[in-house]
Amino acid sequence: TATIRNNATEQKVTFDVTALITNQLGNSSQKIPNRGWIVQSGSGSTIGTYYTKEVTDSTKRPVLRVVTTTGSIDIPVSDDIGLFASSFVPNGAQTSQSISSGSYMALWFDLRSISGTVTSASLTLTTTNVQYGGASSQLNLFPVDLTKTFAPIPLQSGIASKYKDDIGFSHPKKMQVAI
Repeated sequence: TATIRNNATEQKVTFDVTALITNQLGNSSQKIPNRGWIVQSGSGSTIGTYYTKEVTDSTKRPVLRVVTTTGSIDIPVSDDIGLFASSFVPNGAQTSQSISSGSYMALWFDLRSISGTVTSASLTLTTTNVQYGGASSQLNLFPVDLTKTFAPIPLQSGIASKYKDDIGFSHPKKMQVAI
């Protein structure tokens, strides 16, 4: 988890992802494939807006810092996208993304450049100066099954016919993620 505070200033929000990275790079039978991560709002009521890889200032983009026995490396986010609980249509290429009880940020980092044994790893997101709600909130991060390229997942035909208001509803070429 990480904490965001409602203070109307840009701030760094950092997750300790050492165990996750170690697991994703490991060879055990319990290995979690590196198919993406979701950041979602946890406890608290602060809604934060975070810079994405599309922001012009590269120092504000999501970054993964990994320290190993052979040195340290900063890995920029390879892909990110905003997702909404009420829709399977992603937010698209935006310079920032809100994270709240109904909106999430999906991230993917290419871990192939990491060598040596991981001693620590942290994910840092930078907020804009826009926050809403209470004094602070916890954010959660967990691995999910996204594809490396954020390619569309095939839609199941006919599912809308079960809901009278969705008959004839079609969204070709969209990414769908179950949260």
